[in-house]
Amino acid sequence: MPLAQAGPPLSIDDFPGEFKLACRADLRKRVSNRVVGDIQISMNEPRPLAIFADGVKKCCGEGLLNLKIRTRDFLVGCRQPQKWKYQLESQIRMKTFYSTLPIGEMASNCLMQKNHFLRVRTENVHFESRPISLISWDYESMNVGADQMTSITASLPFAICIDNQLIPNFCGPLSTRRYCLQVQLRIQGVRHSPLVLVSPLQIFHSRHDQDEACQTPCACNAWSESDLRPRLIENRAEQTSMENELLPDYDCALC
Repeated sequence: MPLAQAGPPLSIDDFPGEFKLACRADLRKRVSNRVVGDIQISMNEPRPLAIFADGVKKCCGEGLLNLKIRTRDFLVGCRQPQKWKYQLESQIRMKTFYSTLPIGEMASNCLMQKNHFLRVRTENVHFESRPISLISWDYESMNVGADQMTSITASLPFAICIDNQLIPNFCGPLSTRRYCLQVQLRIQGVRHSPLVLVSPLQIFHSRHDQDEACQTPCACNAWSESDLRPRLIENRAEQTSMENELLPDYDCALC
């Protein structure tokens, strides 16, 4: 594999329907199902991950999920978030676009509508599920009209680990390889619609002495196994149509 350098963040506007970096859902009480506020999560594209040429089996980086809860219920805002249980699930998906004729532009789901020779193959290559117990909350009160709103924010870091045998991102006239990171936050103790984000994930081939600013391959050792609790899944590929590749509409996009 040729050595490469980390590229700039991907412009997600060029890939409509493929990525989602912000999500919003109503916050409802479990018993009465009454809306008491909303939950917002967001993230930026993680730093590119390097596959090192010296045989290291696993490389790790870090992602950061931003969580914001807004409520007009004083008791919910001040007491309940600390009692809820949080589960963070992350999954790396590999997408390979291929065509029998040369592709004149960057392969994407939208291009499949115009290019009937273009196909895509999707594989789930890594899955992790971890509970989050230690959260540092920031509280802020504000007046919204005649009501007082309580805003609670937190940042949730999580590890992103990849195997050294993965093929890095590439783009050619007949095939293109891209990766994405899907993150879902589950909260037990309150009702909400699915909170799912999908971010681009860049993987490139490098050496330790070529890019010392990259993540350390053994950085995953700094994460406690009890905190990460990874659950690997067997690689499974599925031939999907363009419609299946578009993200489902959870009615939770930010306004």
